[in-house]
Amino acid sequence: MKRFLQDLKASEKKRLFVVSLVFLMVSIVFVRFVTQEVFERIAKEQKHELESQVSLVRANIEAAIFMDTYLADSLAMIVTINPELALKEWHSISEKVLTKAQYVRNMGIAPNDILSNVYPLEGNERAIGLDFRTRPEQYASVLNARELGRVHITGPVNLVQGGKAIIARYPIFTDFPLNQDYWGGVSIVFDYQSMLTAVGIRDIRNAYVTLSKGNTILYGDGFLDKPDIQLPIHLPNSKWRLEAKADFANNLDVTRYTMLACVSAISLCVMAYVIAFLMFRGYTNTRRHALQDELTHISNRRHAIQYIRNTLNSRTKPPFSLFSIDLNGFKKVNDTYGHNIGDEYLKFVAEGLASLIRETDLVARIGGDEFIIVLIDVHKSGQVKAVLDKIERYFATHPFIANDIVLYVSVAIGVAIASDRKATLDDLLVQADEEMYQDKYAKKQART
Repeated sequence: MKRFLQDLKASEKKRLFVVSLVFLMVSIVFVRFVTQEVFERIAKEQKHELESQVSLVRANIEAAIFMDTYLADSLAMIVTINPELALKEWHSISEKVLTKAQYVRNMGIAPNDILSNVYPLEGNERAIGLDFRTRPEQYASVLNARELGRVHITGPVNLVQGGKAIIARYPIFTDFPLNQDYWGGVSIVFDYQSMLTAVGIRDIRNAYVTLSKGNTILYGDGFLDKPDIQLPIHLPNSKWRLEAKADFANNLDVTRYTMLACVSAISLCVMAYVIAFLMFRGYTNTRRHALQDELTHISNRRHAIQYIRNTLNSRTKPPFSLFSIDLNGFKKVNDTYGHNIGDEYLKFVAEGLASLIRETDLVARIGGDEFIIVLIDVHKSGQVKAVLDKIERYFATHPFIANDIVLYVSVAIGVAIASDRKATLDDLLVQADEEMYQDKYAKKQART
């Protein structure tokens, strides 16, 4: 991996960086999208389940209160028919009603709105003799029942004997059904806490739940902001409201599945990037092997020819110079020191030439000890001479060193300049080779 990145050209590294950055941004969007989709799906399922639970609780509340209210209504009817008999047989009548009720805590009868009898008496002794007219918070419900002429449910209220309860009040009239001659009332006290437990409202998990009546909270910590579910509870002459809001922050299922989706999406993106990177590396290596000299790792003849043709056929047709380079005395190096040293010698020359050109230029080994250099926008004689001097100076100051061997590289160079649109590949190669051979001959004559 490290070697591969090091071998990339600057343009290839930049391209890889840009593509990786774009992939990262797309991956972030993808991960957020997947996570949000999973969250919304789980949230929808959780809300649906919550709605089912809340609907069941509402049905249980209505059924519980209506059932016990119906039983208590029979007691009120007995008192209406014969108040004196009801007072005389209060214990036995109340006992039968209470054994059939589910959530009735106690019952009381109040002639002239003064509580005279309570069943069961044990634990409720303090309520005997209570004059409702002295308790405004309870007397208001007594008056409401009297005005309505039928049962009125109120609460939860604080009881004299302690605790809170829901109370169903039945007005008793001696001239039923005219209901003009008010006798008193019957009060049925529901065990509020037991009822809440039994109806399942406390069993709702991962949600905030509120039971209210008007502006009064009957259950819960307060009114909910934008509840997910709002259901009315219809009771005799009263209306409650049941609300619920899903608590996703503390829902382990939502957190677990959302995190799983996030991790899975990230893993998928990482795998996709790794696969794409491996494909890019494979493509780059294949392309490099096809267009790269196996020994020196610079461009080969195929790539050089393709590069020159593309430059000649480009729309802008920029001027360029073609340098044909041949090593003087390379056969002697091979014969004297062996092919291994000869190969290292060629690598040294290739690295030296590559260090002298720009990223936009080309250096290639086209065979044996022959190299070419293509320099874009270098076409004036002064520019060409500067390059020739640079090459000569470089090899004059950078000897080839291998073990105890020290050799100075001697090169023969020919130049062909493509400064017009009529230049062809063959013409340029022939011209550069001819000048290179002339330079080679001249240097050979100079040495002799």
